[in-house]
Amino acid sequence: MDPFRKLPTDIILQILKSCCDFTSLDGLLQMSPVVNDLFTYFYAEITEAVLVSCPMTGNGIEEDFKLLVAIYSTATFTPSTILDFLQRTPGDPFPPALEAFQSFRSLDSDAALRRVVSTAANIHRLACACLDTFIHRIKTTTPSRATVSDGKLYSWLWNREPDPPAEPFQSKGTHHPRWVEQYRVHRVLWAIQIYSELCAAAEKRWSWSQDDIDRLFDKDVTMADSVLLREDEVPAITECLNDLSPTPLSPVHVKFPALTHLPSPENLAVKSCWALPSVPLARRTISPETHTWGNTRSNYQPRNINPAMEVDAATLFNALGERYEHAYADSPGLLQVTEYVVSKLPCSSHVLDVGCGTGKPVAAALASAGHTVYGIDVAENMVRIAASQVQGTFSTADMRTYSPPVKMDAVFAIYSLFQILPSDTHKVVYRFAEWLKEDGILVLGVSPSSALVGGKGVHDPVWDCMKSKVTWMERPVSELYFSQTAWLNLLREAGFAFEVEKMFNYISKDPKHKRTETHYLIVGRKSESHPLLGPYPFPEGLPGKSMRNEPAWRRLQGHLFLKDDERMKLSSMLEGHQRVLDIGGELEGFLGKASTGNKFVETLATPLDKLSYPDAQFDAVIATMSLDYVDDLRGFLLEVIRVVDKSSSNARVILIQGAPYNEVHKLVNTVCSPLSVTNPGPAHQGRLLHSAMKVLAEVGLGRTSLRPLSTSYSFAENSPSDRSNELAEMLCNVWFPGEEKHQQMKQQLISPIENLLHDHPGFLQNELVILEAVLDDQ
Repeated sequence: MDPFRKLPTDIILQILKSCCDFTSLDGLLQMSPVVNDLFTYFYAEITEAVLVSCPMTGNGIEEDFKLLVAIYSTATFTPSTILDFLQRTPGDPFPPALEAFQSFRSLDSDAALRRVVSTAANIHRLACACLDTFIHRIKTTTPSRATVSDGKLYSWLWNREPDPPAEPFQSKGTHHPRWVEQYRVHRVLWAIQIYSELCAAAEKRWSWSQDDIDRLFDKDVTMADSVLLREDEVPAITECLNDLSPTPLSPVHVKFPALTHLPSPENLAVKSCWALPSVPLARRTISPETHTWGNTRSNYQPRNINPAMEVDAATLFNALGERYEHAYADSPGLLQVTEYVVSKLPCSSHVLDVGCGTGKPVAAALASAGHTVYGIDVAENMVRIAASQVQGTFSTADMRTYSPPVKMDAVFAIYSLFQILPSDTHKVVYRFAEWLKEDGILVLGVSPSSALVGGKGVHDPVWDCMKSKVTWMERPVSELYFSQTAWLNLLREAGFAFEVEKMFNYISKDPKHKRTETHYLIVGRKSESHPLLGPYPFPEGLPGKSMRNEPAWRRLQGHLFLKDDERMKLSSMLEGHQRVLDIGGELEGFLGKASTGNKFVETLATPLDKLSYPDAQFDAVIATMSLDYVDDLRGFLLEVIRVVDKSSSNARVILIQGAPYNEVHKLVNTVCSPLSVTNPGPAHQGRLLHSAMKVLAEVGLGRTSLRPLSTSYSFAENSPSDRSNELAEMLCNVWFPGEEKHQQMKQQLISPIENLLHDHPGFLQNELVILEAVLDDQ
């Protein structure tokens, strides 16, 4: 029986993502049909996780892994593309034709990845067999000059025995070779596999000429550092494999007879496999911004940065370290506000310091007051310092993706919101509200836009903020400023009641940074139970029906992109459901064909006020972006409830609408809606969901939960002007086709879209909210 059959999907996924190497993953895929099915759905997320944890797929081999995925895919590559890859410096960008394989999420299926996972497992086994053979040869060698065991050798050296008795060398330990020896063998095997598969693809699938294939094997290319073939290493490995193989191995190319096709580990005379050793600290590639393939956790060592180069927050604060504490910890205004909040907190509160820095002064003051302190920062060096001097739990994390372990009594975000995007600023304030208990306290430390000298900066009309390039602590940085009024409005919209504010001038104690800064501290108290239903307050009454051009909407939805962990949110809700009504036609786009294949899914592309299905036809109904576009919201919801089988223990209604910080809605409602005479554009999404919760509760589906769903609209990266024009036209066609001021809307959208594509090239963020309703007694 499959041991994974009864485990929840999220547990299996976590097990697969925790595999320490590809041999472990390949073994699970071979033994369990359940695991194999799950991999067909979450192949990108699982593979990327194992690439991070596997000790052998860093230090350049991860690029061979990605190239092999490209070779195994259905794509066709020219000689110039492959040669550009092989001759480039490791770590440089991929050639354009191979860029899609930097990430696996654009692959159409798991087939190529599954094959490379199996290849990586085979290389691991082959490497162990070769190393075992080398060790055995050393152990069984009789040296030409006799040697003895240690004790006898010492006696002989001191002339206490006449002659050393000859005896074979004996290994004193049972340890496997060090990481570097194992890495060298893996590196050679990967390179041989790459050239073997390149040659096969060039001859059979890509139709290269013989001259092109010969050029691939020119010595200068074959010995390129990116592939790391060494003339002395290749013959040693292939000779060993030939000795272990029952039949002679055939060469990949006539120019290099030592470069042979790799055999199957199952056919070798020696079958060996052991757990791979950890990467030595000196060889770890640490990036404070993100965990890239091959990285492992260690203490980050600050590196020197070019003072003329603009840097991101993680790089900047890793370099500053304790210098930042000396400059900013002694701030009377900040200490006063911190003491005020401490006086308002219950005993033994849980408090989170977002952008904790070195932990002083905020986290230290909270810990000294007896509270349980958590701290996060994108700078690993800051986290290390904080953990060494403040009692609490500190971790390297990004506030935009972090989830706290418990609900908090207070959240502090002091001077940590300068270097994120405007939409992300709105998003994290709503996230802070989600993390807080009822009546919890939020403390923000910012600088208002009025502090910009001479008003220097570029105004963003969509988010009503200023973007400015400034020099701070001797480093050029891009910073974001909202006005004092805008900050107060944002807190109100996210469901906070304003409590205290303090504005003061501060001069840092750093001798090289003596500029006067205006600091603005705001204390708000959570006053709304459901921040994701914002912005608050709700508009009066229910909005009228919005209009949407369905063909244009379908074209836009064709660009929808979800990461695997976001798909998992919906997948887990629908686990066990067999009869699903998909209103809006987005379920397959959200979950993929593999996940919906084992369910009966009835798709209704457009929401209708009357549903032509019998009562209790489905055990789940999911309606996506539909509530705006029905004539009678209450009537539509009652129809949805009618077709749900409430006798089923799995009865469930899932409604998905835009989040209050949705970039697309913000664009359309800010720029286009004021110009329209026929269509108000997307309605207040939270007001729609709040009304839906009331109706669902009336009929026994009162157990509701809200959670965010991060999606985006992903586009090929054309030139910014071409892409902005295309997106402006696309958005106008969805909500405002045939409008008298259609062209004016389009022109006024172009600049804000260019700003967004500059902030995050290739996509627009499309943040959503999931409302899940189940039976009261479920």
